[in-house]
Amino acid sequence: MTDRYTKWIGPALLALFALSGLYLVSLLYASGQTVVALVTLVIVALAAFVYLSPRAYSYRYLFPGVAGAMIFVVFPMVYTIAIGFTNYSSRNLLEFDRATRNLLEETYQTEGETLDFTVHQDGQEYRIRLTDEDSNAQYVTETLALKDKSKVVVPARPLDGAQIALRDPLELKDIIALREQLAAIVIKLPDGNEVVMSGLRRFAPVKHLYTKNPDGSLTNVQTNAVIKPNFKNGFYETAAGEEVQPGFKTTIGLANFKHIFVDESFRERCS
Repeated sequence: MTDRYTKWIGPALLALFALSGLYLVSLLYASGQTVVALVTLVIVALAAFVYLSPRAYSYRYLFPGVAGAMIFVVFPMVYTIAIGFTNYSSRNLLEFDRATRNLLEETYQTEGETLDFTVHQDGQEYRIRLTDEDSNAQYVTETLALKDKSKVVVPARPLDGAQIALRDPLELKDIIALREQLAAIVIKLPDGNEVVMSGLRRFAPVKHLYTKNPDGSLTNVQTNAVIKPNFKNGFYETAAGEEVQPGFKTTIGLANFKHIFVDESFRERCS
């Protein structure tokens, strides 16, 4: 009986390791660490092959040491050298697609009717009710956890057809405690307009600051200024050459290494 269960311990541990590794890969990829995610995937795939294939039996005792050397010695060296050929810095942290997406997600408050809002607890979560004072129209969101401070777009629907019994609204002190989470919420109304929190009792209409053009440039809808990506310095720039944050990573060749021999200020700091 004991032997029958014991033989499944190894495969079960390997399956747990593989699933944990794949989960880690997905988290790394979602966070934008594509290279690190790829290396992790390779290590997990090699581990599965070594410990499952009879042909790789002789490598099973060597693999942990080889994998450790690859993860903690070889990969950091290669990754550091690769970064040296880019403009990676505190101002250029994002990939190009991510920086573009951040700009396209920027909004600004527009003129228009503001909506009163109240927050109602629904179990462990919350709902936001919006009220238009002029038309008396009311809208309600789906349930929200209000734990994350990252930006999120949530739809709202008319309260009349929602058939939802709302509890008493939260008091002002509770709204203040949740203001950072509420400030990150963009509510999309049934007519397609979006509103964001503009005060402790109101939501106001907003529009996206940039629109994307067919050539890859972005247009500021407030000023009609066009910004274009400059892959030499890793920033979107205006026609006057002004840099627009956030910056993005780009390859700059040997520029960093030239500073070591050409830049006098760099050599002074090192001396």
